[in-house]
Amino acid sequence: MGLKAAWVSMLIVGLIPFSYGVLFVVAYIISAVTGNPGALLVLEGQIDVRIMEADLATVFWGAIIIALSLKGLRRGVKWTWYLLMLIPLYYLGETVVGWPMEAALRITLALMSAAAVVLPYRYFTNPKKRTGA
Repeated sequence: MGLKAAWVSMLIVGLIPFSYGVLFVVAYIISAVTGNPGALLVLEGQIDVRIMEADLATVFWGAIIIALSLKGLRRGVKWTWYLLMLIPLYYLGETVVGWPMEAALRITLALMSAAAVVLPYRYFTNPKKRTGA
């Protein structure tokens, strides 16, 4: 029960930034093709490339979390569990230094990822019950 709930929760934590980033990258591409910036941030008539790069980084960050949760955590690989322990710390750090408008989302993602790390604790610390690699 704990392992399945953990990887599903971490999958959701990965899907949120992935879909958020894809949405904005597609909006930037549409704005670049049509020439109409719409509601996107514009600097002197051009789309701010730094913000698009940040959205691409968000897409890749979400993709890494999705891959780790599907390939590693679902199978019960211990190094993946250790690596995923850093995700709540990342989101808490982003809450401190990031935009205040996104603080509630980041705190929610930090709590969900912390729960996903704590749920399979007995599975990864008890060598007798562990069957994964």
